[in-house]
Amino acid sequence: MPSACFAEELIEAFPEAKVVLVQREESAWLRSFRTAIIDTYFESAFIVSILSIFDGKLARPIYFLWKRLLASEDGLLGGTTQEQTRNNALSVYRKHNALVEAQTAPGNLLHFNLKDGWEPLCAFLGTEVPSVPFPNVNEGDAVKEVVATFIKNSIVRASRNFLAILGVTGAAAYYLLV
Repeated sequence: MPSACFAEELIEAFPEAKVVLVQREESAWLRSFRTAIIDTYFESAFIVSILSIFDGKLARPIYFLWKRLLASEDGLLGGTTQEQTRNNALSVYRKHNALVEAQTAPGNLLHFNLKDGWEPLCAFLGTEVPSVPFPNVNEGDAVKEVVATFIKNSIVRASRNFLAILGVTGAAAYYLLV
């Protein structure tokens, strides 16, 4: 579950915690979020819903989590269609940032731009700057890759479960008919 879903509760539970609020140029964030999260969900929701019938261990919880967060009126983005969800994303992003800014104690909030690298983050947290380069991952590609791997693994589990059900049903039918 993304921490954005319960940022207020986390800040309330840990009022002295240091909070890092990642800042991005809004149009770049929106483009990335729509592609990586919203479109990925709506493009794969049907197959994941089918897989959830036979893969209760992973596909079912993921499907219902996605649906709850991204495709319900009272979910994180407050839309039931891809278009509504895409249209609501920017206002949700702004509200989230405003809430974090309002709730965080003075001096405990870092507005962090990923392009700034390790230095401001480490200074804020009081740690040494690592000798490794700051990671720059294309979120859109990374999310799509994770979802593709998840679907492949879920297909294997769902197929195995389906074949087990089919085998038991076939054996029971054979026993009853013979």
